[in-house]
Amino acid sequence: TLTTLTIENSLLTGNTAPFGGAISIYVNGWEGFGESELAIANATVTVTDSTLSDNSASSSDSGAYGGGIAIAVTGSENDEISWARMTVENSTLSGNSAIGSWAEGGGIAMSGQSAPAVEVTVRNSTLSGNHASGESNGGGGGAITAGGGGLYVDNSTLSGNWATGVRGAGGAIVATGGELLVGNSTLSGNWAEGDEGGFGGGIFNL
Repeated sequence: TLTTLTIENSLLTGNTAPFGGAISIYVNGWEGFGESELAIANATVTVTDSTLSDNSASSSDSGAYGGGIAIAVTGSENDEISWARMTVENSTLSGNSAIGSWAEGGGIAMSGQSAPAVEVTVRNSTLSGNHASGESNGGGGGAITAGGGGLYVDNSTLSGNWATGVRGAGGAIVATGGELLVGNSTLSGNWAEGDEGGFGGGIFNL
């Protein structure tokens, strides 16, 4: 199945959920509970000329993922089985937050095994004043967390974002186990701080 979501010329503000404060995209490649039962599941998401502000992913007893947007792909043992593509263009994400026992991606959180299973492109956009705060574990990616997959940031500004927690990492971006490309962009005034040290005020790549 192919799911298409288009958001344009819109304002999303003051929304709250543990997974994706404003927008949540979850692609499940498992047809059933058996690990051999794979389904074809795909998603294409486009956010253009829009503002996502003051949204929150929050949970008092578990994790918080993607204050503005959360996008995840599971069951993708083969890139052709299930995938998700998202483009954020000419848009602003500001003042969004992820706060929980662990927290990832104040603005955007993405998760997938590898590129191209999940790919996110941020182009001609601004992410400012977003933050992730892990109350009992790591807080990572004040603006964006990329857990696998491909993250491509082009001609954009990431400023004044921050990550805090036991292990605050990536004031602007955390990227783990995937592909990260940042070009023609400005990262300024971002910071990371943690009880066990802060890692990567701008970018933390592991």
